[in-house]
Amino acid sequence: MAGQAWSIAADGGHFANPILSSKLRFHNTSRYVFRQFTRPEPGYGKHRDETIDFDKVSMAESQGGKIGEFQDIPETKFSIVKDNLRVTEYGNSIPWTGKLETLSEFNPSNPVQKVILNDQMKVLDEEVADEMKTSKLIYQATGVESQAWDVDGTPSTLATDQFNFW
Repeated sequence: MAGQAWSIAADGGHFANPILSSKLRFHNTSRYVFRQFTRPEPGYGKHRDETIDFDKVSMAESQGGKIGEFQDIPETKFSIVKDNLRVTEYGNSIPWTGKLETLSEFNPSNPVQKVILNDQMKVLDEEVADEMKTSKLIYQATGVESQAWDVDGTPSTLATDQFNFW
């Protein structure tokens, strides 16, 4: 029987050190689906107060459609409503020690920046989703290529089809 063995640390297993992969693997980030429907307000940023007023223009009150050759073109209107938004601060941090920075084979700031950026995207996406859930906009699928929209929070048409991705 051999006196030294790999499987027993004291008998030889200490003769090698584990190899640290040079590639960092990050937790899979979720799909950020709601932020794509937002946009920053042009010209709004630093030194511009914490509130911005804006006008909301509604959709046409009645929807256009087919008309005959000698029919008058239908008329409709839209409304304009004043609204505002207020800046809200969000934050998160991942502190690390000088010892970690000194002894680590990786620069701690690289993965920290990536993790914080992913956290920021997730937080803002969830905030947009929460706002959209409070919206009074309602979609009802009425056919393969047709739908109805309501803006008062009450569905006025029965959904007769599944959600459509044109």
